Amino acid sequence: MDRDRAVSMAETAENNPNAVDLDTAATGLKHSDEVVRNNAAYVFNEVVETSPDQVRWYLDDIASCLDDTNKYTRHYAAYTFSEMVKTEPHRIIQYLNIIAPRLEDTNEYTRHHAAYTFKEVVEIDPDRVKSYLDELAPRLGDTNEYTRHYAAYTFKEIVKGDPDRVGRYLDAIAPRLEDANKKTRNYATFVFSEIVQTDAGRVKPYLDDVAPRLDDTNEFTRNFAAYTFYQVSKVDASAVTPYVHLLKPLQTDRLDSTRNIVEGTLREVSHTDSSPDSSGQSGDTEVFNPSKATDTRIFDPDDDGVT
Repeated sequence: MDRDRAVSMAETAENNPNAVDLDTAATGLKHSDEVVRNNAAYVFNEVVETSPDQVRWYLDDIASCLDDTNKYTRHYAAYTFSEMVKTEPHRIIQYLNIIAPRLEDTNEYTRHHAAYTFKEVVEIDPDRVKSYLDELAPRLGDTNEYTRHYAAYTFKEIVKGDPDRVGRYLDAIAPRLEDANKKTRNYATFVFSEIVQTDAGRVKPYLDDVAPRLDDTNEFTRNFAAYTFYQVSKVDASAVTPYVHLLKPLQTDRLDSTRNIVEGTLREVSHTDSSPDSSGQSGDTEVFNPSKATDTRIFDPDDDGVT
């Protein structure tokens, strides 16, 4: 395939993707000419939007473009995989090794598509994704709001089954507690509410970061934050004492579970200033565990309208 043919096929794909001969286009994906590779990758970038079932047979060839020297060719390939993962996430798993480097791509949108791909795969196979947390962690601080969102979502999914592993990344997750995106804040707060159940000591240094979420506009984010403080109060009530003025307004929170959590927390804190009762019990009452309602208490990121 020469340049003229490649350019012509790209133009056809843009206007009438079903009219392109994908077998021919695929021969250009590993061509020595950068322009040919770029246009061939663009063909699949266009066709995948309407016919992912046709593109699926060429993923091995498209994968070779993920590390192309041309940033736009890499972008087209990353976008193709981010579209394919929507319908065939199991098929995309085998390509995670070659997609992962694109999380550090110089192109903002290539990073975005790579992060989205991991976000989709983690929903069906978190165990396959958790080995890539080192690569995903920098995306928590990405300049793109939705890339940060997808990264936070991925950590939120992994923490359910492996809180110890995710606990190593709290320094990177903590800034997302102040993210402009309310869903990203929700995911980050959920991560802390999960880790605190098994390692309150690890979470305790981040109470200053979690505290603003007690006043979050989202009721479930407030609930996760309150639960985090409750768990810390059980092991070190004195660490929670400085935040009592932020917890008290939640005594009238809309959610019964949040009100219950706060009452339990204040009870724990009050024990630091009084002697145990005659039975030696702390007076604990059952406190709602947010992990029992994950599916209904976590935002669905799929309504962002972002590709």
